[in-house]
This record gives sequence, C-alpha cells and structure tokens, in this order.
Amino acid sequence: VIQAVSMDDAEKQQFLETIASLESQLMQREEQLASKSDQITSLTLQSEAETAKLRLIITETKDEAKKRILRAKERVEEMQSKLTEAVRRVDAAGGSNQEQSDIINALRAEGEQLARKQRDMEQSVRNAKGQVRHLQEQLDAEKGAKVEALTKVGSLEKEVKSLK
Repeated sequence: VIQAVSMDDAEKQQFLETIASLESQLMQREEQLASKSDQITSLTLQSEAETAKLRLIITETKDEAKKRILRAKERVEEMQSKLTEAVRRVDAAGGSNQEQSDIINALRAEGEQLARKQRDMEQSVRNAKGQVRHLQEQLDAEKGAKVEALTKVGSLEKEVKSLK
C-alpha cells in the first residue's frame, strides 16, 4: 500500500508539475493575447484617426473644388455677357456678320486695286526717270557735239577769213 501511495504521490507530483506548466503556458498565452489585443486596439485607433483626417481632407478638397467651379462659372458668365454686348454693339454698328464680311471683302478688293494702281504709278515714275536720264545723256552729248561744232565752225571761219 505504501508503494501505491508513493506512486500516487509521484503521479500527483507529476500532474501538479504538468498543471503548473500548463498554467504557466496559459498565462504566457493570455499575456500574448492581451499584447496582441492592445496592438489591435492601437492600430484601430490609428486607422480611425487617419480615416477621419482623410475625410476632412476630402471635404476641404470638395469645398475648394466647388469654390473654383463657382468662380469659373462666374468668369464664363461674365465673358458671355461681354461677348453678347460686343455682338450687340457690332450689330448696332454694322449690321449682320454677313454684311460686315461683305464690307470687309469690298474694302480688301478696293485696297488691292489701289495697291495695283500705286504699283503701276511707281513703275511709270521709274520709267519716266529712266527716260529723263536717257534724254539728259543725249542732251549732254548733243551739247558736247554743239560745242565741238561751234569750235570747228569758229576755226573754219578763221581759216576762211585768213584765206580771203
């Protein structure tokens, strides 16, 4: 009986050691789980804070975009009103676009005609200047010939007088 009791005590001791070991492992696991739980909580808080920050940025960006769109619409409306006013003034000043186009084309044609006339006149002036130069040269040549002829006549008259 003593031997059975002592085995029982040894088994008991072994069971107690196993239980102590399991309790120690269980405590380590609980500590690991608590640590992981703290990490998850911390990451969740960080995620929520970042999400809130991003939502705020998105809201600010949307507001800025709305403001820019409104300003752009105002500028477009202003330009359209200026364009309408300009078209109204043009219509009041000169009629329709077709009429204005016809007037512009007529003015261009008249301008081209005047340019041709001016070019022809300038060509005539150049030709006249060329003729003047040519006639001047001929006149100078004739004057020279006249002087020579007069000189020769004078010398011939002297010769005739001396022969008499």
